[in-house]
Amino acid sequence: HNTGYPLSNHTQSANITPMSSFTPSRGTRTHALITSALGLSLLLGTPLTVRAQESGSGPTSTGTTGTGAPMQVAPEVLQQLNPAQRAIVEQRMRESKTGRSPQNTPTNNGTDTQDAAGEQKSKSPTTDTSDTTVAPLPPVSKETSEFEKSIAERLGNAVSTPLTQFGYDLFATGRERFTAPENLPVPDDYRVGAGDEIFVSATSPRRSGEYTLTVSQEGQIVVPNVGPVAVTGLNPRQLEARLRNLIQGGATQMRLSVRLAKLRSIRVFVVGRVQRPGSYTVSALSTLTNVLLASGGPTKQGSLRNIQLKRQGKVVGRFDLYDFLLRGDNQGDVQLLTGDVLVVPDVGPLVAVAGNVRIPGIYELKGSTDLKEALRLAGRITPRGFTQHVQIERYEQNQYETVLDLDLQRTKQLDAVRLRDGDLVQIHSIIPLVKNGIQLDGHVYRPGLYELKKNMTARDLLDGELVIKPEAYMDMGLIERVSPPDNHIEIIPFNLGRTLQGKEALPLQAGDTVRVYSRWEVQDKPSVRVAGMVRQPGVVDLRPSMRVKELIALVGGLKETADRRTAELARTRIKDNRPVYERVTINLEKALKGDARHNLLLQADDYLQVKQVADYKPVFTATLQGEVAQPGTLSFLQGERLSEVLARAGGLTVRAFLKGAIFTRESVRKRQAERIEEIRLKTEAEVVRLSAELDAKALNQGGDKADRSSLEQRKKFLESLLQTQASGRMVVDIASILANPGSEQDLTLEDGDTLTLPPMQNAVVVLGQVYNPTAVALEQGRPFQYYLDKTGGPTSAADASGIYVIRADGSVYNRQTVGDGFLFWGGLARLPLEPGDTVVVPENLKVDTTIRDIRDITGTMFQITSSAALLWGVLNR
Repeated sequence: HNTGYPLSNHTQSANITPMSSFTPSRGTRTHALITSALGLSLLLGTPLTVRAQESGSGPTSTGTTGTGAPMQVAPEVLQQLNPAQRAIVEQRMRESKTGRSPQNTPTNNGTDTQDAAGEQKSKSPTTDTSDTTVAPLPPVSKETSEFEKSIAERLGNAVSTPLTQFGYDLFATGRERFTAPENLPVPDDYRVGAGDEIFVSATSPRRSGEYTLTVSQEGQIVVPNVGPVAVTGLNPRQLEARLRNLIQGGATQMRLSVRLAKLRSIRVFVVGRVQRPGSYTVSALSTLTNVLLASGGPTKQGSLRNIQLKRQGKVVGRFDLYDFLLRGDNQGDVQLLTGDVLVVPDVGPLVAVAGNVRIPGIYELKGSTDLKEALRLAGRITPRGFTQHVQIERYEQNQYETVLDLDLQRTKQLDAVRLRDGDLVQIHSIIPLVKNGIQLDGHVYRPGLYELKKNMTARDLLDGELVIKPEAYMDMGLIERVSPPDNHIEIIPFNLGRTLQGKEALPLQAGDTVRVYSRWEVQDKPSVRVAGMVRQPGVVDLRPSMRVKELIALVGGLKETADRRTAELARTRIKDNRPVYERVTINLEKALKGDARHNLLLQADDYLQVKQVADYKPVFTATLQGEVAQPGTLSFLQGERLSEVLARAGGLTVRAFLKGAIFTRESVRKRQAERIEEIRLKTEAEVVRLSAELDAKALNQGGDKADRSSLEQRKKFLESLLQTQASGRMVVDIASILANPGSEQDLTLEDGDTLTLPPMQNAVVVLGQVYNPTAVALEQGRPFQYYLDKTGGPTSAADASGIYVIRADGSVYNRQTVGDGFLFWGGLARLPLEPGDTVVVPENLKVDTTIRDIRDITGTMFQITSSAALLWGVLNR
């Protein structure tokens, strides 16, 4: 806590392992501090072990938990430990390195256990202190007291972290099981009592022997060949001296060893404002803090500063946990005796200290309840705290709240300021104002706060090559100054260029802000544009004295196809308040050589157009696939037609199915995608409109079933649109193109065109609302109805009047294009079908304006679908 941070912060940063129980040893006061449950948890993160029997609970059960986390201890810390303490630390470190955690130790719950030889032994959980493992108790809940809630309401958003009662976080962690190291030395101040076991080893030329002697309830042990010996109340040294005198006597050749083999257990009681009151069976070495920690610690209604130890009905000790937490003083942490009662009374007066102190929190006052004591507990005021305005909020007579403002610079006697239970002390922050500071902002390399020196001017602040960035606006800078008496902001402009030259001396004052601007914050940044045959056409910043040659270099130079002899430079200038447009023709070859007549000085907003070499025709490519004599990607010049490229590819094979040709173009694909998106947006609008109308009708008269069906159809069609991809297919008549080269049907090619010629197909595909959509083998002379009958005919959901045929070349025939006939199907029924044709039987939709629009594009959608299906069939074939 000398660092000024709360205990909870230390706990988190040290990754301290919670404690569940303990079996400590105790010698000197320092020894007790380190090996007590509190000391070990804070210093080493070591969980201890206890056997506890709480009030109102049954026999204790056993369980295991543990962390097994790697540990590191600084060498200087190890050097300060005595052998007993070091044994604990080294064992914990070995466990962490080997991956073996304390929970690996076998446990028992007082029932029968099995020894190494496989024999059953019965152990008593109340008398056998060699078994130091118990079931871990549940972690203490992090309760929020009513006083903490009250302080949170009073502070509101003034603090980022709610204030908590100091010291209770030490107990608000889960406690884990730990097996204490064996054969620890017994401290010198330990007093022998009933239940202790004493090991005696004697070796001499005449007789030898080893004995384990148990101290009886009368405080005696029976030594062979000696008889009963009273040992109660002796410390280890006194015990060894008495037995040596009785057993060794005058036999100088005898070697005698006396030590305590197993220590007794004691039962103590914890009552009052604690988490888990009850009786606890612990080691005889236990201290007050050991048992307090085992019980979960005081609740937030219990005192940390007046913990009482009662023995035979009298208070024999008091312990202030604040002394231990803040100063490491554990003088009140006395060793317990069987039958001792630990009492935690109600918490004392509470005050909250918030704001600029080192350890903000809620503190329990004891004895002197003054402001000085409260600030001492909170780690005193930080340098940022404004001592001229310390505020105390308090409750008066349980009726109202008052506020007390203090100036600690005038109030020298802080102990004269008395605090009351429930007070809230707030230390506000100082105003972030630097008394001798000047702020530099803007177009500079190192903006920030600078010291105001004696007789300092703006030139002193700004002078230097690495202060102002290039292209600063030299005509003006600004100084913002706070002017009394109303502290308004005064703007003082100055000429930056003249100031840097020493022609203006502008003195600075504390609190001034000096701002330097970029010239492009004040002026429009001039630029020129380059278009045409350059590598990086676009807008270029105009630099002073920039000419055409520098501009061409900045855009990456000319392309190979650039016309180097003729370029146009267009510019606009203002004359007589009117724009005047000029156009100058220049020779780029001469300009690049530095000829001043062509390498013109550029002006803002100039436009340089670099043309392409006259009659230049780039080479384009088209792809021929399928039944072509020499398929592949062929080059062509601008203006060439499809027949010419087919001729250079060797023509078509005898297997080519001309009417099934698939011709795609990128520009067409883009237009199709735009059309699909337009239809999608229109359909979405219709769905929204119709949904709103149906909702309104439902509120009034229940709606129309036909309208709802139409809405569902629109939604289905919208879903199909979302899955439709534009193909870019065009309907071409390859037979006519080959028969009449150069005709209007002979397409002029574009870059990226693709022609796929599938092999001959002798099938007709029937899709849509028929009972068995499939492909039917083509039979010459068979009528249209024949293929419908092969698929079972239209279903009841079919739109009989909307049936149409998609030819292999992508053209569409329907009732409107073919005309009506005498029969039900009209002229469409007598339409002769050809190889690769597709018959589509659409679903019956409600006819209105939107549906007609849908039907208008249905042909396009199925063209796309059939094209993809046909291409897939060709490739698989």
